[in-house]
Amino acid sequence: MHRFYLRDGLYLSLFVGLLFLPCKPALGVCEQHGSLKVVRLLEQVDQELSANQPLAAQQRLELFKLKYADEQHYLIDYHLGNLYSRSGQLEKALSAYDAALSGCDQEPGIWQNRGKIAWDLKRYPVAADSLSRAYELDLNKEPSLLFHTAIARIYADQKDVALNLLEYLIGDVPEAVQDIWLETYTNLCLELKQTDRALKHLTHWHRHFETRKVFWRLLAILHVQLRQYEEGAANLKVLAAFEPLNKTDKKLLADLLLQVNIPLEAAELYEELLTENPTEQQLHEQTIICYRLGLQPQKALDAIERALVVYRSVDLLQTQGEIFFDQGQYKQAFQVFEQLLQLDSDKGIAYLYQGYCALRMEDLALARKVLTRASSYKSERKEAKRLLEWMNKG
Repeated sequence: MHRFYLRDGLYLSLFVGLLFLPCKPALGVCEQHGSLKVVRLLEQVDQELSANQPLAAQQRLELFKLKYADEQHYLIDYHLGNLYSRSGQLEKALSAYDAALSGCDQEPGIWQNRGKIAWDLKRYPVAADSLSRAYELDLNKEPSLLFHTAIARIYADQKDVALNLLEYLIGDVPEAVQDIWLETYTNLCLELKQTDRALKHLTHWHRHFETRKVFWRLLAILHVQLRQYEEGAANLKVLAAFEPLNKTDKKLLADLLLQVNIPLEAAELYEELLTENPTEQQLHEQTIICYRLGLQPQKALDAIERALVVYRSVDLLQTQGEIFFDQGQYKQAFQVFEQLLQLDSDKGIAYLYQGYCALRMEDLALARKVLTRASSYKSERKEAKRLLEWMNKG
């Protein structure tokens, strides 16, 4: 009935929110204080950065590395990594962070920035491993860092690992979970064809997210994928209690109500959608179907009249003619089928219905004429000949 996937581009956009750490790590993390030359260098670099002189700071650091090859310190490379990143020199930035990590591999900020640069370079496995290490070393265990790790795992084609990370993250710190995290998790489950798994976990997380609109929409999507249309409709009705449904969700709810045979409720929604989109042919068609199923022929005829202002089709006219016939309005029905034949002169069913109408109006000459025409069509031949034989016997 419906397929739901977040666009791949969403994953990319999610990564924009990853924090890049421009400041230096805390001294003493790796117990590497450096020589007096290094300390003075870092003080001068800090002053230049504070004065918004990044190029001067970069040149000072590069010159120091050339001049004092034996006086190296991880903060020198860390600063260079930040400065190269700032100026778009991503390859140099990645190399600088690698050099910094060779001197201090316990600082999460270095790993995090390395992960961000690797992502920008589309080296997703490197990005995923770097961010994972940053999270391990982070004393605060920042949830967003683990989320970005999962995104990197997705792009590194480690989607099963990413799914496990997202489940752990959402279940461990539900109070920190953003709506987009739930959407990403659900999308990944759909992509991996693990809809049952997603529904199981979202149901388990119910008490944490039942006040969120996105939660009910995601439940609806999962139920629809599993062809559990009644449950999907119920979820969307809960969503509607939070705020008016947008066009997509309203259309989905209408489709689901029609699917579970609640046509008149569906018709109300289709009518609302038509006020916003009066030229949308499918909405007209669904509205007419709903009124016919809901045994509201006059409303169906009214809906057809509105549709005819927008478009004319053989199916639309046939439906109108059939309703007129069922309502005993044989003259109107005959005229509608005549209009149908003007659109498609090869529509045998129209001649057959005209025959029915002529018989009900007791116009036997007209009935014989149109039934003779109907008998020339394969699908209508048997019924048309039966009626002609009956008339001949009379």
